[in-house]
Amino acid sequence: MSLTNAERHQQTEDKGEWRTAHRLIPCSRYFGDLACCARAIMPGSRYFDTKETVPDAGMRESFKVCSRCANAPQRADFLADRTA
Repeated sequence: MSLTNAERHQQTEDKGEWRTAHRLIPCSRYFGDLACCARAIMPGSRYFDTKETVPDAGMRESFKVCSRCANAPQRADFLADRTA
């Protein structure tokens, strides 16, 4: 059984958590531009908060990922083909 993107992130980075959206949030596609991506996280839907930010780029909020991307099977090369 393979790990999901969220499970792998929690194990390797030791951070990240599931949350419920209170407003419309775009999926950051942190795990790549996956065909299963919902693109938008609707209010009331669960999403995965990676707890990853890029302070050097002025990013204060963490990457938020729709449940479809977070629950997709983890691929070892996801960083190589991640969209910018």
